[in-house]
Amino acid sequence: MNIQTIITADPDGQELVKQAEILGKNLKDGNVTKSQMRSIFSEARQIEASWGKGNSALRLSMLKPKLAYQKARQPKNAKTAFGDLVLDLTQGIDAVLDSKVSVEERDKRFKKLMNYFEAVIAYHRAAGGQ
Repeated sequence: MNIQTIITADPDGQELVKQAEILGKNLKDGNVTKSQMRSIFSEARQIEASWGKGNSALRLSMLKPKLAYQKARQPKNAKTAFGDLVLDLTQGIDAVLDSKVSVEERDKRFKKLMNYFEAVIAYHRAAGGQ
């Protein structure tokens, strides 16, 4: 199941947890470090704190180029695993910012995206990621 489906059609969150576990382990196996994910997660948390106010949708949209930049900076041994994270987050951002959905649905989708990102980081750490 892809991240867009998880964000839009996974009411109980079971698929979200499964996918996060798989990606978290892959990130650990791909030698992606917590600090490599931290700057993106910190920015996402700042967006979450201001969600629904001012330019939060623009800031979320601008996270996509930051993700691409972080992916390009990765060492070769971490590039593929980090690319999977970038792909999931980029698709998730697109699902959140879909102009065809209501504000309430956008809020729900953003919360799910943040839950997914948190779960990925937790599973990465649980798998022994540094």
